[in-house]
Amino acid sequence: MKRSILVNGLAVSALLLGIQQMAVADDCTNAWYQSSASQSCGSKSGTGFDLTIKDLGNGQCQIKAWCSTHAATNSYPVTSTVNLTDVPKLSNCQGELAVGTCR
Repeated sequence: MKRSILVNGLAVSALLLGIQQMAVADDCTNAWYQSSASQSCGSKSGTGFDLTIKDLGNGQCQIKAWCSTHAATNSYPVTSTVNLTDVPKLSNCQGELAVGTCR
């Protein structure tokens, strides 16, 4: 009986941890789509480098995307790690992700 309770308790804990991680990942994704960068950064077909938005914990999000340089059809792969609160402020500055407006 005690073993069954322990196993059930571990299963519930694992489920709750998974739900918490999904919620944070969704926060990063939602924040990304609020940013102006999401309009010109994303996946690029045929490269194997897809848009990836990942929660790193401690309020940090990692974004991997192809960002347009706004010159013809050129784009570059970029990876950026930013605070969740800064993700909606991301801009595409000549193919690079930056918090705030471009300089």
